[in-house]
Amino acid sequence: RMGNWAQNDTYRSAGDAAFGSIMEITFMYLLVLPCVYGANYGFHAPFLVVFALCYVDEPIRYIIMQCHMYSGKWIKPVSNAGMATIEEFRRNHKIKKKISSPGQEDPLAGLKLVWLGSSVTYGDQSHGYTMAEEMEKNHKGMVCRKYAVSGTTLVNEDASSYVERIKEIPKEGNPDLIIVQLSTNDATQKKPLGVLSDNRDKEAFDDTTVIVAIEYIIAYAKETWGCPVVFYTGTYFENQEYEAMVHALWEIGKKWGIGILDLWNDEEMRGLYGTEQYHRYMGDAIHPLREGYVSWWTPKFEQYLKTFVKEISF
Repeated sequence: RMGNWAQNDTYRSAGDAAFGSIMEITFMYLLVLPCVYGANYGFHAPFLVVFALCYVDEPIRYIIMQCHMYSGKWIKPVSNAGMATIEEFRRNHKIKKKISSPGQEDPLAGLKLVWLGSSVTYGDQSHGYTMAEEMEKNHKGMVCRKYAVSGTTLVNEDASSYVERIKEIPKEGNPDLIIVQLSTNDATQKKPLGVLSDNRDKEAFDDTTVIVAIEYIIAYAKETWGCPVVFYTGTYFENQEYEAMVHALWEIGKKWGIGILDLWNDEEMRGLYGTEQYHRYMGDAIHPLREGYVSWWTPKFEQYLKTFVKEISF
């Protein structure tokens, strides 16, 4: 009995307040009370037998609680530091987090996605209709919230930057994924690329460079919501600065363990560059038209995200 109490208190202190209590209540009504009532009123068993049956569920619950203990699934973020490092902890210990979904056959159904970006995320040449709206339509219960302002940059030079705008996203709501656009504006405006920081303290970051601004966004998202972060790139266009940003993004990904949907280096997509089909999809070198979002980009997002969420066991 003490073992069950100790384990339940441990789970609660680590952020899992439900498992042990649900187990205790369930076994009380389905096993303990029927056994005690039957032994006392049905069989008129001796007092010590009836008393012992008050604890008949303890050995069974102990085994289940031990299985839960060694699964590690009771370890959940309960502080800013915990939320910032929980995904890395789960990967290192091979702990799989399961999030309920209305459709087990569709891993994207029911997910809450937050999108942070600029004109490509907004849908500058598609009247605001992008892969986010199309995916909402395609997957039951999916909710997409877009925080996109055209012309804005990752680097933090004013209040419209990604770094400042991510702080305006409501902290409640528990999104399942934060999806961030690798902004082309930083490349076309030739913002400094910078170098990878040597720490994870966002307060010490110089977020006026592209690389460290990306690191700040990742660190803030992990601390605030404790959920995975996915960055996506634009499709190929002739720009050396953006190519350098894409390469740097992969180095950032190695440090922070983020998801990366690399449309820039997608061979199939790059193969269409400059063709008649490409011009049916794209309004210019950067912005898709509605058909481009629906027929070209959305299938890539759905394919990638389905694999991504399965790997992290949503």
